[in-house]
Amino acid sequence: MAEIRIEKLVKAYGDLVVLKDIDLEIIDGEFIVFVGRSGCGKSTLLRSIAGLENISAGEIWIGGKDVTQLAPSKRGIAMVFQSYALYPHLTVRENMGFSLRLAGTDKDARDKAVDKAARILQLTEYLDRKPSQLSGGQRQRVAIGRAIVREPGVFLFDEPLSNLDADLRVQMRAELIQLHDQLKATMVYVTHDQVEAMTMADRIVVLNGGVIEQVGTPAELYAAPKNEFVATFIGSPRMNILELAGKSDGASVTLPGGRRYDCGRSDLGEMPCKLGIRPENITFTDPEKAALTGRVKLVEALGSDSFVTLSHDGEKSVTARVPGTSRLTSGEMVGIGFEPNCVHLFGAAGQRL
Repeated sequence: MAEIRIEKLVKAYGDLVVLKDIDLEIIDGEFIVFVGRSGCGKSTLLRSIAGLENISAGEIWIGGKDVTQLAPSKRGIAMVFQSYALYPHLTVRENMGFSLRLAGTDKDARDKAVDKAARILQLTEYLDRKPSQLSGGQRQRVAIGRAIVREPGVFLFDEPLSNLDADLRVQMRAELIQLHDQLKATMVYVTHDQVEAMTMADRIVVLNGGVIEQVGTPAELYAAPKNEFVATFIGSPRMNILELAGKSDGASVTLPGGRRYDCGRSDLGEMPCKLGIRPENITFTDPEKAALTGRVKLVEALGSDSFVTLSHDGEKSVTARVPGTSRLTSGEMVGIGFEPNCVHLFGAAGQRL
């Protein structure tokens, strides 16, 4: 069992508190992703789990064991970093088996472990090569193989794909998902890329300013964001946020431009101040009958889809995702509508209503 439990974790550097009362439970065998903007504390949280950071307060449990004060080598974890950190003078086999060699594992057992990891990662034919003879993706697989041979209960990944080009990142994402399916191990993965988070995770932990904003499956975070931060961080293009005017009557709100919009809600105890709508939930209609009007500023044709940027209420803009066959042109005035039951309302503190 390699579940992880974090209780009231605090990490501070002098007066600067970078992690604030973190409570989190990671299920045995789960692929969980920490995501957030630069400086949010996601890598610090990962390094705290690994034992590479001395925490200021709280506890960390792995597999039912309190590891808060244990050295990294005693925690049953293996970490894969952003840099491959391979020894250039050693072969792939020697790099993958290096930690076992340091631990005093005999050569036969070491070779068996390396051969097994190489088969899983499709590296068998490269075992006698040096890192300089490998591609970036192959080097990253070697770094992962070095972790696999230790047979840890927990794998920790700190932005391992950041140094790869776009095509290799897509390939490596698929390989990591398959690796998780094979090993059934607990994997904790840090990234700033919400697309990686959405495509790889069983659950996502969204961090902001050292606190956890929301934990949930990719579908839960996308369909029911807890607050405005999560709503705009998860999804590409990001959710459109419209500032509301006037007062809500409990069922309808006043959009920019003064038109009323029935949001299909009668339970609003607080006057919403913002309305959120995802780009794919925007529709186009007759400007005279629309909830909002806008002028087309830019059409980005991406093949199957197009992203349309529309100006409204002065210099403000919204983005719509439409089929790639759309014939909208720059300068055109259109009516903007919202698909029913796809509107998100947020209160003054940014919380979802």
